[in-house]
Amino acid sequence: MKSALAHTSAAHCLPLPGMRALVLLLAALAAAAAADGGGDAPPPLVPYAYRRAVALQPGGGDDDTDPASRLRVVRAPDAPAGAPGFSPADPGLVAWGEYVAAPSTRSYTGQLHVGTAAGAGDGAQMYGAGLVEGFLSARAIADYFLNTRDYFAAPTGLNASLAHGEMDWLEEQDRAARAAVAGADAGDEPLQALRLLLLQFDGLVAGYQAAVDEEKEADEKSSLPPLTATDFLFLNGNGDLYDLIECFRPSPSPPPTYARLATAGRCSALVAVAPDVSDLFIGHAVWDSLSQATKVYKHFTTWLRVGGPGAQRSSFSSFPGELSSDDDFYVTASSRASLAIVSTTLHIVNPALYADASPASGSLLCWQRARLATLLARSGPHWATLFAANNSGTYNNEWLVVDLAKFEPGAELAAGLLTVVDQIPGLVTAADRTRSLERGYWPSYNLPSDPRVYNACGLGSGDAVEAHTARAGAAGARWLSYQLAPRASIFRRDGGGISSLSRLRDVVRGVHRAPGGAPTLDPLARGDALASVCGRADLEADPAAREPRGCFDGKVTSWKEARGERGAGGALATTPSLAAHVVTGPSTHGGLLPPFRPGDWGGVMPSRGMPPAFDFAWERAESRVREGGEGGGVAAV
Repeated sequence: MKSALAHTSAAHCLPLPGMRALVLLLAALAAAAAADGGGDAPPPLVPYAYRRAVALQPGGGDDDTDPASRLRVVRAPDAPAGAPGFSPADPGLVAWGEYVAAPSTRSYTGQLHVGTAAGAGDGAQMYGAGLVEGFLSARAIADYFLNTRDYFAAPTGLNASLAHGEMDWLEEQDRAARAAVAGADAGDEPLQALRLLLLQFDGLVAGYQAAVDEEKEADEKSSLPPLTATDFLFLNGNGDLYDLIECFRPSPSPPPTYARLATAGRCSALVAVAPDVSDLFIGHAVWDSLSQATKVYKHFTTWLRVGGPGAQRSSFSSFPGELSSDDDFYVTASSRASLAIVSTTLHIVNPALYADASPASGSLLCWQRARLATLLARSGPHWATLFAANNSGTYNNEWLVVDLAKFEPGAELAAGLLTVVDQIPGLVTAADRTRSLERGYWPSYNLPSDPRVYNACGLGSGDAVEAHTARAGAAGARWLSYQLAPRASIFRRDGGGISSLSRLRDVVRGVHRAPGGAPTLDPLARGDALASVCGRADLEADPAAREPRGCFDGKVTSWKEARGERGAGGALATTPSLAAHVVTGPSTHGGLLPPFRPGDWGGVMPSRGMPPAFDFAWERAESRVREGGEGGGVAAV
């Protein structure tokens, strides 16, 4: 794959599907009832239209050379919110889905469920999956796009400074990727997987446009903005853009305040083994601008002939209009393997490192490599190898890849259970860290665990530490230390004793409890609202340092949840549930901190589609599209 892309010259974009080829009928609508939240219920939920859609392949068969001309959005059966999952029997259906918007959930996390027909070609399935997603979640996509666009425009001047090359780079990379797959050998599995991702992208664009056209038919004053393929490149390249901006116009390093350093990275992550080895736990919290707090948990059931577990069953935390997780939290399963994958963004304080970022014509963006590896990988090392190829040097992360098939309750931990991958421009490392899990846990908190990567990032430089100390003081310098960073201390205290999902939920949300069980301020945070697994820059002690940034969600799962353990004997379900518990919004740390209110930052932070306050409860998310029409759903936990 590397050589195929590296020697590809830029070519014109492949034509996007013509909108005239789409025959549109009105989607069915049914009101979603607000669930009773109980004692810690969130504010009353806003009813939202609940829609289903299908993609129809008029000619049948599995010829998928041109799915854009063969698939269309059609009317689906009416269904009330909370209806059982479904698997339509109509042999003409290629893809179907259902979407519950965030306001109709207890967690304020949208739920997208998409399934495809086993008899359809791989290309038709992926294009159809994109078509369904774009159509069903169009409103959320519009809000998220406008918020993201305005966020990048304000602090970085991205939209006003396209001449710097960021968007040109993304467009050139897209052209090069399409040229590579156009001439790919049928036996080149990575390039065939990339072809499928690009077809899913095209379907996503077409599905969104179908929703725009539908709304215009009903009301000429459509509130959905017309979005182009380039706009969707911008959305999907969201994570990569952070590094592309540094490539084109590097900022001074280190950052002027430790608050900026603390919030520049994205995410806290933890893999932990129960003390009695009865279960394995995976937890994650995303950090970024709070303008990004529009989450969708996505579930896909596909029947691709190419690939590993992610080619059949995958569930992941994501954002409207993005085809990767982006924050990153994936769970996959098939008859061949089962993986859980999380990441945290790496701090790079050495701007010279970006000189090694690969040119667009010879690389794949991080979101593409992550999805490609997740589609194809059959093990942690296999995932690392696939991900390392065609490294763009953008959206640099530490990845924790858990091979769920290698875990057995009560048994010794098998080699290859945990693979840790560190990626920066010009360097990708991978190591089996299973032995570390013997001590109970492995954390990740925006600092690379591999010393080679740590030093290459400039974090081991005496000059960097000295400069950062001069600007931010000794407390700020701690954020550069792999051992002394605030979250490192918290994970040392909390990571090794996790024996339940409820305990992991507390850790992920930064909830510290006194011996009696009541929430209390975490002594390891030293009074710093940022010094938490789920930190908040909006509550910094220094008013001048406050900004709407920090942690704004939580996701947790376990081997038992993901694999679908059922019954007293612990037998695995025939179909793994891939279930996770999710919540959106900055943490109140057990009610000790006030809920985040977007309106308080009206002149600073775009917040279209957001609630008045983020104060929501955990929810269990499980795929609703199952083999044989088995039901699934979303349940309060």
